[in-house]
Amino acid sequence: MAAWLKMGVDLPEKPEVWQIASRCSLDPDAVVGKLLKVWRWFDSHTENGNAAGVTVSIIDHVATATGFGDAMVACGWLEATEDGLSLPKFDRHNGETAKKRALTAKRVGAHRGKGNADSNASRVTESVPRVRERSNTPIAPKGADGNDSSKGKSGKRMTWLEFAAACADAGEDLLPEDNAVFVYAERIGLPGEFVGLAWGWFKARHADKRQVGVRGWRQAFGNCVRENWGKLWWDNGGTWELTTAGKQAQREVQAQAVAA
Repeated sequence: MAAWLKMGVDLPEKPEVWQIASRCSLDPDAVVGKLLKVWRWFDSHTENGNAAGVTVSIIDHVATATGFGDAMVACGWLEATEDGLSLPKFDRHNGETAKKRALTAKRVGAHRGKGNADSNASRVTESVPRVRERSNTPIAPKGADGNDSSKGKSGKRMTWLEFAAACADAGEDLLPEDNAVFVYAERIGLPGEFVGLAWGWFKARHADKRQVGVRGWRQAFGNCVRENWGKLWWDNGGTWELTTAGKQAQREVQAQAVAA
């Protein structure tokens, strides 16, 4: 059992959390706490995230919330099989392997952030593997549009479904946590929930279009956020607030979560 669990700082703003909250009539902050309890249970009682003989009702008991297990299955954060339940990507978020990976990534980030011109420091930075949470490919140089895999370099244009399939084949999320769009949002102070809202808006309105590979889709979303394609937010004297269009999009996302 690991004495820690890896949890992204953007977890409270993830659409999956909103979906679970809507299905279970819970506050999103309460969902985060209950997710931690479920993940801790899997970390304590399974070796690889597979819980044979365990049903969603047991997950409800662990989370102390009726329907919580079914809600996790519905959003893809829990898989139900004939043998029981399993936690997707268990080894990426739980156990000593995930801890080592996270610490390595943190060390790499610390070296890069120093900006030290000393040649010895440069050699140390270069010798550390450029590891990131959901990709085995190098992180793009600073200033690039996004941190993406080599998929898409052939110039093949793909649909949203093909994009999702390519990410699944590579073992990546559609939008990795280290993508440049999050760095941009943090730099300008744009709330994480607004980025999540833009993601839902972007998918709904561009799923029938084609982009040049995985990189093209991620770059397109980066441009969507940078240029505020949906006019979802505005700067109210230094504070980002939703526009009428943004509020409509927010209600649309919430309605879809309830219907899911």
